[in-house]
Amino acid sequence: MAADSLAPMEGIGANAQPKDNGVTGSNPLLKGANIVHWYGKLKVVDNVSVSVMPGESVAIISPSGSGKSTLLRLLLQLEEPTEGTASLLVPPSGIGAVFQEDSLLPWLNIVENICLLNKLHRKPVDETECQKLLECYGLADFKEYYPSQLSGGMKQKVALCRLLLYLPRLYVLDESMANMDDLSRFGLCDALHSQVAQDGSSILFVTHNLTDALHLADRILLGTSRPLRFTKEINNPLPRRRDYHARFSHEFQAAVDQLRVWIGQD
Repeated sequence: MAADSLAPMEGIGANAQPKDNGVTGSNPLLKGANIVHWYGKLKVVDNVSVSVMPGESVAIISPSGSGKSTLLRLLLQLEEPTEGTASLLVPPSGIGAVFQEDSLLPWLNIVENICLLNKLHRKPVDETECQKLLECYGLADFKEYYPSQLSGGMKQKVALCRLLLYLPRLYVLDESMANMDDLSRFGLCDALHSQVAQDGSSILFVTHNLTDALHLADRILLGTSRPLRFTKEINNPLPRRRDYHARFSHEFQAAVDQLRVWIGQD
């Protein structure tokens, strides 16, 4: 897999870390090596290797139906790969995952769903922070509502607020902002980015949104259609301390354009 940068920078290898990105620790929190996976006669993942270091955010971009969700499940050891290995240095209690499927419990209201991980893992609930999340993401007026009464975008906001209240060491997100309006996405990208900077947590996320990838990720992995392979690894050239205002800069737009070119080449 090639390693490139969106600006003149030194390339990195598949398991190295970008220069001066604030990443700490020498061992990856999550690592997959030479993963191959079949469903019957259908090959879904083809010789994929990936790692996520402490304090690092990694984005995966590839066409729909290419096997990205399957790869996340294999990396989290929810399924066993046909070939290759997946290893985690984080206990289950240190992982917060949001998959494409609705992960809210239908018999709990919004507040109860947001507090769920804290209660399951016997971690105190910060009531002030919970209220702040509700207000920040437009959920305060719906806190007594149930998931069946919410739109798809609002359900995704609840699921991500649950992680921001719980604060795992590793966030694994599978198109978890795809149904949201732009302002909510910008705000949640900011919140996740700030949390990584604050506590050294890590993020592995799948997205089709190039601006979200450049906003949040230190590295971007470009993949093929099924079976999934990674063809290019890209260093994010933007300053690591960035917020949604960076999306409107000339440098950001140039990086988006270059990313589109590389995706077109693949």
